[in-house]
Amino acid sequence: MNTFVAFIVLSILIEKLAEVVKAAISPGKLPAWGWFFITAVLGMLLCILFNVNVFTELGFVSETSIAVIVGQIITGIAAGSGSNFVHDLIRSLKQVNTSLAEKTDDKNTTNDDLRQ
Repeated sequence: MNTFVAFIVLSILIEKLAEVVKAAISPGKLPAWGWFFITAVLGMLLCILFNVNVFTELGFVSETSIAVIVGQIITGIAAGSGSNFVHDLIRSLKQVNTSLAEKTDDKNTTNDDLRQ
């Protein structure tokens, strides 16, 4: 399975599991940082268990096993932030892609104008 798909699925799964636990417990019993801690730990455990590491997928390759584990931990923290984080990340990446495409189009238009 593609690492990015696994990352998105884990993010949604963790968020839904947190909602179920939150519904079982009174919502006011645990502060917001407590929920973040729980979902981050759950994300880290699942990413390590299922070997999900977006850094290796992006081409960051290291010979040390500690780098792989750190990548999985960071990926787990991001996955633990839930689907809202993933949605915001995807939206930001699309905006960057759009702005780069616009700059390329502007540059090509300027070059075409200079040629004429």
